[in-house]
Amino acid sequence: MAKFLNIVHFMILLISVFFIERNMSTIILCKTDADCIKKDLSNDWKCIENQCKFVKVAPAFGGTE
Repeated sequence: MAKFLNIVHFMILLISVFFIERNMSTIILCKTDADCIKKDLSNDWKCIENQCKFVKVAPAFGGTE
């Protein structure tokens, strides 16, 4: 029983680290779109409410940009 509780405790700690890292890495303060990450393929970052937010860009007509 003690081994099982140790494994559960370890898994909770491990998973919580990933959630904390995920939340910390997405907060980027900005004033303009130029302050955000540059465009990458079909994805883009925009400055919305002074934070960089991920925006999916639809491809142009014909399937290419």
